[in-house]
Amino acid sequence: MKILWVLALMLTFLFLFGLIYTHETKIKTKTRDTPFLVHKVIKGDSLFRLSRKYVVNIGDIRKINGFPSNRRLLKPGQILLIPKPNLKAYKGVASWYGPGFHGKRMANGEIFNQNEILIAHRNWPLGTKVLLTNLDNGETAIAQVKDRGPYTKDKKGQYTRDIDCSFGLAKRLGFLKEGLTDVKIIPLSLEN
Repeated sequence: MKILWVLALMLTFLFLFGLIYTHETKIKTKTRDTPFLVHKVIKGDSLFRLSRKYVVNIGDIRKINGFPSNRRLLKPGQILLIPKPNLKAYKGVASWYGPGFHGKRMANGEIFNQNEILIAHRNWPLGTKVLLTNLDNGETAIAQVKDRGPYTKDKKGQYTRDIDCSFGLAKRLGFLKEGLTDVKIIPLSLEN
């Protein structure tokens, strides 16, 4: 009888250990590569501003967080899930900007320093880190999206450039004289 009691106790222990271990494993698996960013609301945040910052649809933010369509107010300290944009590597055209914008405020609120290593992108989330490769000479650099642009269009209204590099980044990538170059743009991480 004592043996059965010990055996039952051991089986119960193994069963409970198995449940706990399985539960922890499932949690780790689910959170390892989540399709969401977590954003803590600060004063001045709005669904519109967050949709612009993270390049997502306001409706998607509402849906994921269970907000009714008429909800507009966010409270500081509130935690929101933001769907990650689907950013893919691509080849594009880079230009550079500097002297005329030096000392002016950028889209992320910081003051532009033309000698910093940074880029402007029309719609990738501010804070996104990218690996840039100058396809003409092979030079590479890692930069962060801190500003918006470029907005130069051709006669048909199509954008002619994909990113604007700071003077410092253009110097590092080796295309100051040319003004434009073909680049490969690879997103590395999103600001959270």
